[in-house]
Amino acid sequence: MAEMRPGPATGSQLNALPDHSPLLQPGLAELRRRAREAGVPLAPQPLTDAFLLRFLRARDFDLDLAWRIHMHGNNYKPSLLQYFPDILPLEYGGEEFSMEDICQEWTNFIMKSEDYLSSISENIQ
Repeated sequence: MAEMRPGPATGSQLNALPDHSPLLQPGLAELRRRAREAGVPLAPQPLTDAFLLRFLRARDFDLDLAWRIHMHGNNYKPSLLQYFPDILPLEYGGEEFSMEDICQEWTNFIMKSEDYLSSISENIQ
């Protein structure tokens, strides 16, 4: 286990602690408070310590980064539609071409590149 120095624990020190450590409670409480204030639904996933620790550990206990992961993981579709409608396919509510059209465009591109792809494949072997 990481050696604990006097003063506030750093993210790497907190990450080295077991899930049941009392030193993790302030971060868990703050992330839970933010989620409740924002109206994050408790279903299908309740705000258990184990669930919230995933987000905290993923960002070395940086609460702001952990919160961003949680929020965007929770409502990514509305965010994508709000910020990137011009690049999302029609099937996803965007303004870009359909998935079928995009697949066909890439197929055509790859087929036109057949000679080039064959030449680099020969160089690799």
